[in-house]
Amino acid sequence: MEIFWSHNGLRPFGNPCPQQCPGCYALKPWAPKILQDSIEHRCKNCRKVVVYRPNPKATEIVPPGPKGVIGERGTWWMMKL
Repeated sequence: MEIFWSHNGLRPFGNPCPQQCPGCYALKPWAPKILQDSIEHRCKNCRKVVVYRPNPKATEIVPPGPKGVIGERGTWWMMKL
């Protein structure tokens, strides 16, 4: 079993996002947009888009307690190998 951390701006669905835009080489240019089944990063400089989708084998670990908005700290995911 593999457990990994996800953050919409830093590690969407556990994937490391580049610190530099591959199109214009701007540093940390991403503006994340949460869609229904993916997270889209758009460069604030050249508008290049990088799309991240969850691994179909992975499931989000839902903590017990009241349901709330996903915080800025991100979420944890689990994937059976």
